[in-house]
Amino acid sequence: MIILICVVLLGAGVVWYIETKPKAIIGYVPPSGGQPFPSPPPSPDEWQKIILKDAREKLGENIITVTESDEEYNAPFQFGMARKLFRSDATSSVNSWIDNDTFLFTKYFASEGWFEDFEQYRYDFQTGTLKNIGRGSKNSQEWIGSSAFSPDGKFLVSVVAGTPLITTAPDELGTISIKNLEMGQTKVLGKKTYPTGVDSSYVSSSYYYPVWSPNGKYIAFYDDEHWNQEGRGVSVIKSDAKSLSEMVFLGRTAFVETERPPWGEYIFWSPDSTKLFVKDSNVVFLIEPTMKEVYRPTTEESKRGDQWRWSPDSKKVLGYAYNSFGFYVLNLDDKKKQGFLLKTDFMKGSDFSGDADWASDNTHIVYAYNKALHIINSKTGKHKKITTDPADYKNPRWSPDGKRIIYQKDNQIWMIQVSTK
Repeated sequence: MIILICVVLLGAGVVWYIETKPKAIIGYVPPSGGQPFPSPPPSPDEWQKIILKDAREKLGENIITVTESDEEYNAPFQFGMARKLFRSDATSSVNSWIDNDTFLFTKYFASEGWFEDFEQYRYDFQTGTLKNIGRGSKNSQEWIGSSAFSPDGKFLVSVVAGTPLITTAPDELGTISIKNLEMGQTKVLGKKTYPTGVDSSYVSSSYYYPVWSPNGKYIAFYDDEHWNQEGRGVSVIKSDAKSLSEMVFLGRTAFVETERPPWGEYIFWSPDSTKLFVKDSNVVFLIEPTMKEVYRPTTEESKRGDQWRWSPDSKKVLGYAYNSFGFYVLNLDDKKKQGFLLKTDFMKGSDFSGDADWASDNTHIVYAYNKALHIINSKTGKHKKITTDPADYKNPRWSPDGKRIIYQKDNQIWMIQVSTK
């Protein structure tokens, strides 16, 4: 007997075929797991219903389906020719705008560890100058910890951390410090560790992965000292604090174990610096005027997401739904979600990377999808492709005044000039 086994990945689900002679068995494993459907497999219409049901669980009931066959949107913007800002000898990643004329980006370099060493740069459109403002690392095989630059690029907060791969911990383990990059002065806030491991034989830093608020007033951290079966901890401290005794524990995030580890950009501050969104389970904490939790999803599917962006007015959050084919807008005023399902060839989940950003009008969104940049009206779902050269687009970032969009194209930094009609 000849047996042929073929496994095809389609988005969140798996279609599998086992062909035998003289008998064939065909089945389908749904996105949520469970037993395969009996033969025959779902028809195209049935398959679409399965995908739509899965999308509604993640994007919300109010879904706008986006297809390339829609009538082209007469957007209220005009887009100029794209141009490369400068050449780079390393992989470059767009970070954020400091103001309308200045933005930060990062160059990554090869490293012997799990992650790359990196350099932070500031680019000024007025002068066309590029300034190296510091170097750091995400190498988790050494005791070099995690660090983050302040929004103005003048300060660097660092945590001396490590992993059980290293057998001897340094004396500085758990130390948090803030360095003035212009003056060269370093302020040590203190040192805090806690025992970890099954038998508490390891010593670990209490805090990881600092993230500055946009106004530079606060720094948020993952708080591993408070990580237990109820979730991972999040704490915050003022950037002008004198010691770690001023650190405030916000709460736990009910980390979803099926997600990848919460390393990198997983804490997102609102533009007005009054709230922060924690990706682990889509929890929102209020920082000013009172520190408290203001939003937590109620369903398991709502806890999963990636690549979060606040609207400029800090009232809405744009999120890419984990393991889905689109994104949604969460309005924090009424806690309602409106989802956008990118239906064109939507069974290829890799066509949408989750890279998106808001325009200054709090309505339009620029996003990378299907080898191009697009904009969409978040109220109507009308959309328009704004680039013509197929490429690997990532991290589009709209300037605060709405006049420029910077983005990565094949790991280089590019820009499109934008004007209103």
